[in-house]
Amino acid sequence: MTEPNPTVSVITPTHNRAGLIARAIQSVVDQTYPHFELLVVDDASTDKTEDVVGTFGDPRIRYVRHPETKGAAAARNTGLDLSQGDYVAFLDSDDEWLPVKLERQLSIIRQVPSNVGLIYSDFLWVYPDGRQRRHQPVAQGCSLGYPSRWLVKREVFEQVGGFDEGMPSMQDTEISIRIQKGWLTHHDPTVVMRYHVTAGSVCRNAENARAGTATLIERYADVVTKDELSYWYLLLGKSCMTKGRVAEARRMLIRAVRTCPFKLRHYPALAACLFGRRPYSWLRSLKHMGTPENGL
Repeated sequence: MTEPNPTVSVITPTHNRAGLIARAIQSVVDQTYPHFELLVVDDASTDKTEDVVGTFGDPRIRYVRHPETKGAAAARNTGLDLSQGDYVAFLDSDDEWLPVKLERQLSIIRQVPSNVGLIYSDFLWVYPDGRQRRHQPVAQGCSLGYPSRWLVKREVFEQVGGFDEGMPSMQDTEISIRIQKGWLTHHDPTVVMRYHVTAGSVCRNAENARAGTATLIERYADVVTKDELSYWYLLLGKSCMTKGRVAEARRMLIRAVRTCPFKLRHYPALAACLFGRRPYSWLRSLKHMGTPENGL
C-alpha cells in the first residue's frame, strides 16, 4: 500500500558555499509538502558552511561532512547511502526551489504509470543582474541534466546504482541515461526551481568538462539521438578550445556539424575556432557567456 505521506530525501552536496547555502536550505524548509529529510553533504568545506546549516535548528535537516574533498558525485552518493525516504530529490547549494516543488512532483509521480521512475520539471536561469530566463532544451533526446529539478523513486537507484565518481563532470547526464534504460521519465512543464548563474557555475574547469563529455561520447554515442551527440561534440570542441587544443577543437566542431548539419548552434563556435584561441576567447567575452547553452 502506498504511504499517504511518503518521505522525500533531499540531498544537497556543497563545498565552500557558506554564502549561498542558506538560500537553498530555506527553499526546502519553505516547501508546502513538509514530509522530507534534508541531508546536507559537505565535501570538506573550509568556510563556515557547518555554522550556517546549524542556524536552522530544524530536526529534518542533517549535516554530514566528508573528511576530504571527493567531488559532487561522491557527495550525492553519500546522501543516497544515508537517505531513508521513499523518493529522492537533489538540490545544489547555489540553487533554490519554488515552494510547490515537492508537492507538485509528488502529485504527478503518484498518478503516472508505475514504470515512470523520474519526474523532471522546468526551471529559470537567474543572472547576477537580476534577469531571469526560462530554460529551453538545447538538444532533443534522452539525457537529462540539472538534477535540482528531478524527483526520483528510491528503487531507481537501488537498480541502477549511484553517480559515477570516476567522471570529473557530466555525472548527472550520465546517470540519467542509465536510468532510462530501465525506467520511463515524465516531463512536467511547471517551473519549480531557480538556477542561479554564479562565477562557480559558469567558469567551469575546462579540462573536467572535456573529460566528462568525452566519456559520454565513448559510452553512449550509439544510444543517444544525433541531436544530443552533435551537442556533445559542440561541448567537447568548446572545452578543447578553452584549453588551447585548437586542432582537436576544430575536429570536434566539424563532427558536430557533420552529425547535425542543420543545427545553427554549431556554426558560431566553429567559425570563431578557425581564427585561433585568442579571437575565440575574445568573441566569447562579447557573448557574455551566461549558461552552457550558448553557441560559443
